[in-house]
Amino acid sequence: MPRIRLELEELRLDRPKKRWNIYFVIATPHPLHPDRYAVSMLPQPIAPLRRPADNLLDFVATGNGADGLEVLERDMPPNRSVEVLCWVMHSRRIARHFGDIIDELADSLSVSATPILGNVLGRAHQWVAVARGSLQSLGAIGSSLRSIRDRNLGFVNLGEQFGPEFERETELDRSNTLSTGFGELVWTWTTFGPTSSIPPRTP
Repeated sequence: MPRIRLELEELRLDRPKKRWNIYFVIATPHPLHPDRYAVSMLPQPIAPLRRPADNLLDFVATGNGADGLEVLERDMPPNRSVEVLCWVMHSRRIARHFGDIIDELADSLSVSATPILGNVLGRAHQWVAVARGSLQSLGAIGSSLRSIRDRNLGFVNLGEQFGPEFERETELDRSNTLSTGFGELVWTWTTFGPTSSIPPRTP
């Protein structure tokens, strides 16, 4: 079965402030349990941005096998469509822990959050399963971010419909402006499988 991989490549902020502590909240339907969402925070630890960086956070590595910030890897859905939302957050503290953020988020949503065991999303960073409960959509998770202590700089829909262009190219870059207009995020979707020249990586 074909596999898909999502990586963040670059974040550019269009704000006068020059000091940031950036992290991303990622939410996507759980690939095995339709009654749950999978939620994560990355990078872990969070990424500081200081004046010399000119408000540019570049996740592209140098050298052979360059990768961005890996978000998820999973089997291609049967309908060749995947829903992923990303919120760009600024922490007022450099030390901000995954567990604290998830606990605050779960309390705001009034739902349970339990660790995801195994490798269903293919990445080494932590994920939790959030019961959908009374949530109407993934967007409700973004609304709950207003209640936590950090600043929401805006969201971007990273979802993809894997159409004919992925038959010609196995790796495609996407970009979009944050919902607030505060900057732009660049990401990459990659497809690979038994007939692809791109081998899957071990998390």
